Amino acid sequence: MQIGTRTIGEKSFLFMNSLKSTEVNQQNENFKVDEFNVLYNNDLTEIIQYPIGNQQQTTFIIKSNITKIRSNALINCQYLQQFEIENNNENYS
Repeated sequence: MQIGTRTIGEKSFLFMNSLKSTEVNQQNENFKVDEFNVLYNNDLTEIIQYPIGNQQQTTFIIKSNITKIRSNALINCQYLQQFEIENNNENYS
C-alpha cells in the first residue's frame, strides 16, 4: 500500500482468493499490517482484511483492542478452521 493511501473500499478484496499477504509502506499513516499479514486501520482497532489465501494459519485470534470487523474482512477464508476471541474483548464475546 502506498504512503498516500487513505481509504479502502468495503469490497476491495472480495474476490482475491489467492491473497496471502498485504504490504503497507511504513510511512502510511492510515493502515498497518500485523505479523500474520492481516490488514488493520492505523490504530489497530479495525480489521480491514484477513489474507484469504493464507494457508499457513488455521486459527485467527481477535484481539482485545478490536472494536470493528469490516463486513467482508473474513469472507472466503477457506483455510481458517477456528476463530478465538481474547477474553478481555468487550466488543466481541
